Amino acid sequence: MGEERLDWQRSPDFAGLDEYALCYSKGLAHRSDGIPERQHHEVFWSAIKERSIARLEELFPASRWPNRIERSWHPAASDRLQLSVPWIDPCSGRRISEIEFSDSPGSRWFGSAEMLGDVAELFWASLCRDIPFTDYASDQTVRAGQAELASIDNARFGGQAFGVKLPHVDQGGYISQFLIKPIPLNGNWMTQRIRCPTPQSNFLTTHDDWLASQNGERTPEATTYLGGSRYIHNGRALAEFVRTDFSYQAFLCAGLILQSWGRSVLNSALPSKNCYSSSAFVRNGWPEIFALLAEASRLALDDAWYWKWRTFRRLRPEELAGRAAYSSENNGFQAVGERISSLTGAKKSLEVFKTRLLSQAYPEGAPLHPSFPGGHAEIAGACVTILKVFTDPAFIIPAPIQASADGLALDAIRGELSLEGELNKLAWNLAFGRTHAGIHYRSDHMSGLILGEEIALKMLAEKAVGSGNRVKLSLRKFDGSQTEVAVLC
Repeated sequence: MGEERLDWQRSPDFAGLDEYALCYSKGLAHRSDGIPERQHHEVFWSAIKERSIARLEELFPASRWPNRIERSWHPAASDRLQLSVPWIDPCSGRRISEIEFSDSPGSRWFGSAEMLGDVAELFWASLCRDIPFTDYASDQTVRAGQAELASIDNARFGGQAFGVKLPHVDQGGYISQFLIKPIPLNGNWMTQRIRCPTPQSNFLTTHDDWLASQNGERTPEATTYLGGSRYIHNGRALAEFVRTDFSYQAFLCAGLILQSWGRSVLNSALPSKNCYSSSAFVRNGWPEIFALLAEASRLALDDAWYWKWRTFRRLRPEELAGRAAYSSENNGFQAVGERISSLTGAKKSLEVFKTRLLSQAYPEGAPLHPSFPGGHAEIAGACVTILKVFTDPAFIIPAPIQASADGLALDAIRGELSLEGELNKLAWNLAFGRTHAGIHYRSDHMSGLILGEEIALKMLAEKAVGSGNRVKLSLRKFDGSQTEVAVLC
């Protein structure tokens, strides 16, 4: 699917600026201010541009890393430090989506109002990690954060705290029913409890730990966990879920839950919805839908990796905040740092965490690949689109529930929740969980959802080419517009 393109694009994020000091470089050798060593930066990106793993191996063998890396690889070194290198598949990526991103200086992300809003939200999300979702409406920190974000850009941030303006996501609790309800598996019902980290488990808040992480080392700290298992009840628990899940796990589980609700959940245009002499199985049945989820997630990752490595190379939030905090050169970060320091959320973060760095939910911080677009978001956009195509958006979720404030119990909630809303909410939960962790920007998620949606619709359209009867299925896209997709039946 799609034409393989081996080109290399100038990053729209930094149009008109020198990428060297501004783009992603975690895992390379860095100066104390977080700016990468230029020699390492240039040879690293030249190897990726060539899509040459062999060249990367030649350039960065253990014996040729600087002392900071040799120390952690050397047999005599303490086991206290372990490399988080290797980078995650830096020579991969194939463009599948057809969305175009401008690279004109006037549209660049770095230094823009959009970037400032992204960063402001990250600081507030880090401050709110331990606040139960059920307390969002009344909690003073959440309300202060929402007030500042709305003042920055009400169109982006107005509404539910850390929410999104997708159809019907404002109904019910913050977490989708598909991350709470039990999953049918082999005749049993599997609860969706997970191991939840202890409160105030925040990382990379000292210069030494932060710089070691930028240089490809792991800090000696580790996540600690509450006793037993709990439902996803706050930002820290959601961040942990999206740290350990596999690519389309949440959407496969959502499909299993949907399947358990019978044919009434199906799109009304599907012949199998009202056919009682036979049931769909091979064509438009749940086995095919499950297979489509896997295929869509693979294509979404392939596309995301193209944009990450070969186009945007957007630095991670921990890189941006650190360089803005420590830079003493006229490289763009001083001006950005002054704007970040003026944010109420950044001031509150300094007061709470005693650092201008952005606290992280994971000891390792962000993974070793660039930020834009969000991989979780692009998979979510693709997989939720597949589920929306084959289901009835107006179907009412039976017996809606939400996690208690401590995550130990489930409580019934009032009101009707539509299937469309809960699937959209699922997509946003899986994406924004990475912002609760401190490793992705809102703009990563929004673009990822749209890219994934386009990939899923394109994939279904290509599969409908050929002989056979077709049926047109309608759905509402993330932007609220209606579209149709034909499937064979």
